[in-house]
Amino acid sequence: MPRSGTLIQTLKFLTWLLFLLTATNSAYAEDSGQRKALVIGIDAYQNVPTLQKAGNDAKSMAAALEKLGFQVALHVDTDRRQFLGALSAFASSLNETDEALLFFAGHGVEFEGRNYLLAADVPALRSGDDAFLAGEGIAVDMILSTVTAPGVSITTLILDACRDNPFAKVGTRSLGSQRGLAQISAPKGVFILYSASQGEAALDRLSDSDDNKNSVFTRVLLDLLAQPEIPIHTLARALRLEVQRIAATVRHDQRPAYYDEIDGEYVLNNSMSTATDKTPEPAVAPPQTENEPAPPRVASRTPQEVIRDTQVELGRIGCNAGLPDGVAGQKTRTALEFYAMIKGWGTKLPGDLGSDALLAALEVETDRVCSSSWIAKRVPMALSGDWTFTMRCPNGLGADGSAILVVDAASMVRGAVTNQSGNTRELSGRIANGMFSGEIDGGTDKPLLFDLGLSDYQTRLEGTDAFGCLQTYSR
Repeated sequence: MPRSGTLIQTLKFLTWLLFLLTATNSAYAEDSGQRKALVIGIDAYQNVPTLQKAGNDAKSMAAALEKLGFQVALHVDTDRRQFLGALSAFASSLNETDEALLFFAGHGVEFEGRNYLLAADVPALRSGDDAFLAGEGIAVDMILSTVTAPGVSITTLILDACRDNPFAKVGTRSLGSQRGLAQISAPKGVFILYSASQGEAALDRLSDSDDNKNSVFTRVLLDLLAQPEIPIHTLARALRLEVQRIAATVRHDQRPAYYDEIDGEYVLNNSMSTATDKTPEPAVAPPQTENEPAPPRVASRTPQEVIRDTQVELGRIGCNAGLPDGVAGQKTRTALEFYAMIKGWGTKLPGDLGSDALLAALEVETDRVCSSSWIAKRVPMALSGDWTFTMRCPNGLGADGSAILVVDAASMVRGAVTNQSGNTRELSGRIANGMFSGEIDGGTDKPLLFDLGLSDYQTRLEGTDAFGCLQTYSR
């Protein structure tokens, strides 16, 4: 028998443990059929490079998910013990009819085909210890098996966690892949969304002067989550295109990836959803007798949904229609007009904007027909038109204004650049090998030579001229 002092200490410990478990689980409701989310963001790493926006990413996502009817447990700058405790509490709160969502922003690495998330207290690399990550990282497949064990109906895992391998090239060897996370097999009922493809690093910020409080991936995701009735597959494709476009403005490759094992369509922002919504079931046809003909198929998509899918397809082929909001705005119409010009259709489209006929015509396109590199090879004249012009030089000088470019069938360019003071200089050049090379007349000075890389037609032509000034043409 323990002594009375030991017994009292034991009872105190059990009381404290019961209180801790009760407090930990209080973030979740007891009822079944709920939408529940675990959100973690880590900036304050103690032994590896810190981040600037992961904590804000988590806070912003938590607020957005609460608006969508999720019960959210938010954790910021958690150490490994706190991380595992939060995960255990989250999993134990789940029921079979629940929808579960996990969001993590912070450092993540891949080692020998397995992905690991890093807590705030992950130790510094011990060179030569191949078992280091297995002991100190938190394996993504373990997280998934823990959350799906209760048999929840839908699990969404969102990882803004490939911000670069903090262990790469430390000492004389690299532990883990240089950057990015590996592909994994998603269990049934799971949708996984990565902020970057395998072998890529996700941007924590565009530059040190980037004043947006969120990472590139999360800021676009938040915009899309604010738009109702977007199926998660459509959302992921639109997210990929927009993140890829923004990252390209700082010459970085980042293409979000997703893995889908969800049957039917699943919508995170269901405008009719509440915290007690159930997962939507895929449509099932009524039973038929042997001789009974199948009922006619009835289109269930609204014109707004068709427009949204059209916007996604326009973006896929390089025609920048903006974020898919289902609204036939000027940006969408401009992208469609440009596409029609490239195809030689003029004003004779296969159907009106919002029609299945027009959407079907876009879906069969296999090339990025609106990208400048594609146009330069096939229809260089399409680069003709009005452009906005900027120049930024190392000495702090610069210019803003406009440009007119005229491109002929031989890819020769002529035009003029006008600055903010109204001064105009002639411009000439040529489109070749994915570049716009030419010169701006310097008047009494030497001509200004430049080589500009071609991007999407509505994005930019950009490059550094002979004086080290960054020239940008956009429209």
